Amino acid sequence: MNVLISQLLTLAIIIALGIILAKLNILTNETRKNLSSMLVYVIAPLYTIKSFQIEFSRDILKSMGIVAAVALFTISFGLVVGRILWYKKDDKKSHVLTFANGFMNCSFIGYPLLYSLFGDTGIIYGSMFVLVFQCILWTAGVIIFTGHSKKWYLVFLQPGMVGILIGLVLFIAKIKLPVFLYNSFNMVGSMTPPLAMLIIGAFLSEVDIIHSLKDFKTYAVAFFRLIVAPAIILLILTLLGFSPDNGIFFTCTILLAGMPVATTAVLFATNFDSDAKYASSIVAISTVLSAITIPVWLYIISLL
Repeated sequence: MNVLISQLLTLAIIIALGIILAKLNILTNETRKNLSSMLVYVIAPLYTIKSFQIEFSRDILKSMGIVAAVALFTISFGLVVGRILWYKKDDKKSHVLTFANGFMNCSFIGYPLLYSLFGDTGIIYGSMFVLVFQCILWTAGVIIFTGHSKKWYLVFLQPGMVGILIGLVLFIAKIKLPVFLYNSFNMVGSMTPPLAMLIIGAFLSEVDIIHSLKDFKTYAVAFFRLIVAPAIILLILTLLGFSPDNGIFFTCTILLAGMPVATTAVLFATNFDSDAKYASSIVAISTVLSAITIPVWLYIISLL
């Protein structure tokens, strides 16, 4: 538990540093935009490919399938609940709430957390979650804001998806990268956790937390994302006979199911002319509260 606390504090300090740098106008909007693009299009995909460079194991492959199934259920269930509770065709805030109910921050926060706790194997499980996330994001996620989805198949050309698919093929085919490529991918990819946390911090620096605290629906979505969703996954996995003894995938799936609202909510709200400010407040509140709920879930899992 001391190691866990240390890892979480490390991530929290980097987030705080991001907030400070943004307040000092060092990590400006333009800088953050460029760093985010570099992270999404180059650094994170290389990080994913490198993480798949472990010894092939049928147990790991089976666990990856379980993680993917959990991701499909968690996101779909969240969207269905969000649609029932919040969705109104011409209400921009309801679109944000519906989206936020289903989509979690499984990459920007999930990746750094899983790597801190479980190393490359954690990233592999996180990648499977992200793969399902991306597929649903560019279909159902787009439909929530626009009512339709165009060229959904282009999701497989997204850099993050390409990185996951390449890594997965190399893993299954038992192909090892040349040392110079592995070292290059490792050096560049290792920037993913700290850079992601800095960007999250810069994002949080712009949100009026005090104003956001007054909205009940924000709390309701955060409660579902951080408590209800992981609790359901924990219950299902337990009823199916799984436990922490079956491998780290058990912990990874519960943690990923309980991640805060995806920062993609802000990007989609902006691009599709919805309520981006409201989306920012929901992401911010859920992210701050996750600093409490994530350690709690890890403690609960440790008791099993």
